Amino acid sequence: MKREKLITLRKKSNLTQVQVADMVAINRSHYGFIENGERNPSFEVAHKISDAFGVTIEEAFPEEIFFGNRCYIKKQESA
Repeated sequence: MKREKLITLRKKSNLTQVQVADMVAINRSHYGFIENGERNPSFEVAHKISDAFGVTIEEAFPEEIFFGNRCYIKKQESA
């Protein structure tokens, strides 16, 4: 599942994936995997990403929860 909030924040900031990756000291492909929902960031990386956009972790990653240093997708509630 793509992380639409990250894509929106990045585009609002007029940044490329390369620029965000450089700001948080990770590889561009790793950031791309995070943005596309193919990889989950560690708490540390998620914190750096949210700082790069000037928002809280909860704002940058509204569908995730962090426990220890791990990231988990929130379970969707059924209607």
